[in-house]
Amino acid sequence: MADLVETGARNRWRGWHGHAPLRGRALSEANHGHPTTGGRATPLRSARNSTRRGGSPDPPRRNQAAQARRRTYAAGQVADSLWRETRRAKWRWSTIFASLALAAIALGFSGCGKSEKPDGTPRDWLDEARRLEERGAWFQEHRPGAPLGALEHYRLCLEAEPAAANREEIQEKVDWFEALRLVMEDAGRGKADYAAAIQAMTAFRQQHPRSPEYAMALFYRALAKEYDTDRPDLAGAIDDYRLFVKENPGHDLVPEVYIRIGHCYCFDLDKPDYDKAVAVYDELIQAYGPTDEAVAKAPAIVRLAVERALYNKAQILDSRGTQGLSADAARPFYERAAQCYERLTHNVFFDQARFRKFQFVHYRLGCILAENLGRKKEGLAVLCHMTARWRESPWYGRVIAKLETLTGENLHEDPDGNLKMTVEDLLKKVAAMPEREAGAPR
Repeated sequence: MADLVETGARNRWRGWHGHAPLRGRALSEANHGHPTTGGRATPLRSARNSTRRGGSPDPPRRNQAAQARRRTYAAGQVADSLWRETRRAKWRWSTIFASLALAAIALGFSGCGKSEKPDGTPRDWLDEARRLEERGAWFQEHRPGAPLGALEHYRLCLEAEPAAANREEIQEKVDWFEALRLVMEDAGRGKADYAAAIQAMTAFRQQHPRSPEYAMALFYRALAKEYDTDRPDLAGAIDDYRLFVKENPGHDLVPEVYIRIGHCYCFDLDKPDYDKAVAVYDELIQAYGPTDEAVAKAPAIVRLAVERALYNKAQILDSRGTQGLSADAARPFYERAAQCYERLTHNVFFDQARFRKFQFVHYRLGCILAENLGRKKEGLAVLCHMTARWRESPWYGRVIAKLETLTGENLHEDPDGNLKMTVEDLLKKVAAMPEREAGAPR
């Protein structure tokens, strides 16, 4: 019996795995042993078939052969069933293991950004929330193992003591940090939820009119309107910024608000208004940085705002204001741009963090003086001093090329790394040029 089972299983395995399976009558003969009845030959049929072929009927032997064939067929069926059940069992276990693995992965992702409830009392949580607020850890970040922030600790206080005496104060903190989170957090969607942030900041100002964050809620609402690229509302942002200046004229963020208003005018894709942007920058410069002495005494945030106002104004006048104009019509714009660039070369502006921009200011100043305003000697002097001051700068090659274009001299370096004509010799040559050759207005 064991041999029969093994034979049937081997035949079935060959039919399933790579070997050419038997088809039709050949399969019936191989598995059942009878070409026409499929292994179910009866003694009467066997006798008839034997008589037709000229033989003599032998019922006992035919019965034994039929029984043997039936046993072989049954053994094959059993082996086939066992093989199928084995495959089903393997598939079921594979499915179970895959489901467990997916469940573990899902559990791990669901736990990202979540931490267990900290130990302690509501008083401890309140003290920890205030400490985190002072440190700037306002809310929990969306990353695995991130610690709880001030927002989460304030929530724990509300949940533990719903009827606490300072409930209104804690609720105000929760509302503020939840609204602030919508503006500042990625939230796993590639950008902050600015539409929800605008609604949350509006609701905060309505519910907490005496809050110390009342003014900041207006600022962040304007910021959300400006940054929302899906539903931009630059006009609404400008109105909010103007309202912020009106309600808080002495606030530290007023210079930054002026910068943001200028950005809204410049980056309005439907209809940019560069004249209004320049007017806003002028208003900022006159109010907070009319002189270098005033800028030097101002806080860092004010000094940076004045610097950005001068730079943005110069960029607008240099590029946007002169488009499509003749040389004479563009000259006033270049003069105002040169004034801004020249002031930005003073020591009270820029530092090592904005070193490349500082070099760009010098480069544009030299080009405008030499090419657009007819002050070629002054422009060449600015560019020559750049080569002497910043030989290792990425701008060095561009400045040398510009000097060669303006003077017609070959200023390539010799094998020792020195210019074939020194800066002093070049300046002397420029000074000896006739006024018309040195550069008359074009």
